[in-house]
Amino acid sequence: MPADPEKIASGSDFGRQAVANGFVAICVEQAAFGERRETALKRRSLDPCIDAANHALLLGRTLLGQRVSDISSVIDWLAVNADDLSIDISRLSVMGSSSGGMSAVFAAALDNRISSVLANWCVGYIRDTIARRGDASGQNVIPGILNWMEIDDVLGLIAPRPVLVVSGDSDHIWPYVGAAAIVDRACAVYQAFDAESQIDSVAATG
Repeated sequence: MPADPEKIASGSDFGRQAVANGFVAICVEQAAFGERRETALKRRSLDPCIDAANHALLLGRTLLGQRVSDISSVIDWLAVNADDLSIDISRLSVMGSSSGGMSAVFAAALDNRISSVLANWCVGYIRDTIARRGDASGQNVIPGILNWMEIDDVLGLIAPRPVLVVSGDSDHIWPYVGAAAIVDRACAVYQAFDAESQIDSVAATG
């Protein structure tokens, strides 16, 4: 992608770094981005996600749900090919930044095969983020979710597996103060598992 050299220079080439440290890394291109952007519509919306999000809703699905399903499909493939790939499927971690981080969080909440999560720049209360400010993409919208849960509840579904949340202290979309509040609330669930040391939040500068 055009921004790859900038990302590599800034140390954001996480997949390459994982491989350099002896891990197998699979980079999932999320629906609505890169090669998976909408190309068939005659008139496409300016935001690359909104068309896919709206089409998913029309079919009773969500864009976030489709992305989570993609992650589980990759895990299915890894499980079938674990021996050929010489990997330990019990040590499967997911990570992501921004929308990728949200996909990682929900994937871990729904798929117990994921053993740990690193979520960057994506955690905050729905009521303080996409419900309070403009959201042109719709990519994190789940109809009716606030009738049952908030994001701290979703993190609680991952317990007792390790979760690390990273957010910038001056992030204008997902500020650290919101991420820390989420982790503090989710920690109660981890305490019920005697696993409070397995969840944490870290403030990054900027």
